[in-house]
Amino acid sequence: NAGDLDCVEDAYTRALAKRRQLGDSLLIGRTLNGIGSLHFRRGDYDSALVYYQEARAVRERLGRKADLGTTIAYIGNVYYRLGNLGAARRHYQEALDQLGPNGPQKPVSDAKTGLANVLSELGEYQEAARVYSEEATAALDRGDARWAAVLRGNLGLELSRMGDHAKALKELEVARDTLPALPDTFELARVVNAIGFVYLDMTDYPRALKGFEDA
Repeated sequence: NAGDLDCVEDAYTRALAKRRQLGDSLLIGRTLNGIGSLHFRRGDYDSALVYYQEARAVRERLGRKADLGTTIAYIGNVYYRLGNLGAARRHYQEALDQLGPNGPQKPVSDAKTGLANVLSELGEYQEAARVYSEEATAALDRGDARWAAVLRGNLGLELSRMGDHAKALKELEVARDTLPALPDTFELARVVNAIGFVYLDMTDYPRALKGFEDA
């Protein structure tokens, strides 16, 4: 809640002041990233961008590509939320360039997924579907069942937008059947609602209605 975030921000702010005194650039970058993420969670995207940009400058000076790529991807997230898809796309791609193909799995996956989200918004459904499919497989390989289910849900939506309703339902139903075992009711509702829309596109109104009611 807001009170908890305030407490965390206060701790981060005190830590940042101390780390600036010590001149510890590595921890300064990490703390700036943390404060930016707090503002992002609050929906204060302008403030998040300020902290992320400062973290980026620190990490550029350090030359730590994995850390730098992670921060650049976070900047991409801000631009995505602000609706600046061009800037978001550039930052996700730059993040992937910094992270490299053999970079840390989670930051690479997050940047690729962010890029796929942008591609979807831009109507590049086939490319978005390809990325979602690859990242769902990668998530399963590293044992992240929740993220794999979320990505398969996203893949189902892209397939539906491409008019492949049978494949869309298959992916969405796998996601639906996986998510109840996980503590993520929001994603489950989103997937079930998407199933409703697929049936609506197929003019199967009873099943569409059931999907919307279940969601």
